[in-house]
Amino acid sequence: MSSNLLKLWLLPVLLLAMLTACSNILTRLSPPQPIATSELEDLLQYYDSLREKPIKELAGEYDRARQSFSQDGSNANRARLILLLTLPNTSFHSTTNALNLLNEWPKNVEQPSSLDSFRTLLTLLLTEQQRAGRRASESSRKLKEEQNRAEILRNKVNDIKSMERNLILRRKN
Repeated sequence: MSSNLLKLWLLPVLLLAMLTACSNILTRLSPPQPIATSELEDLLQYYDSLREKPIKELAGEYDRARQSFSQDGSNANRARLILLLTLPNTSFHSTTNALNLLNEWPKNVEQPSSLDSFRTLLTLLLTEQQRAGRRASESSRKLKEEQNRAEILRNKVNDIKSMERNLILRRKN
């Protein structure tokens, strides 16, 4: 009888162990809970959406962002405006204005470190872009000067050739 009693006691323990194992499997298979996106992820998604918009829509988006920032001055609206200002091939593109907004960003505001790092990275990139633009302008100016010098020299060479031809023609006559 003791073996029957042992079997009766062992059956619920085994069932309980099996149910526990099944619940662990179900827990692992259930879809993960959505994680709230951070401000940085929101900004990156916003930038991706901007890149897909036609230029005409971007002008309206820029006006709305500028207006929103001037009304409340929030960091989120500041960041959106900065991202819009960095878009290439737009009428409102301005690395200088974007850098000014980045540099004027309040330093005492609590924000995620990822957003701080993003601000630093963006500041460094825009500063380098500005330097590269200045170097390109300087190189372009120097190239134009060299082209002007080359044109002057070409004209002098042509004048000398013309004088030589005239001398040769005078000698023949």
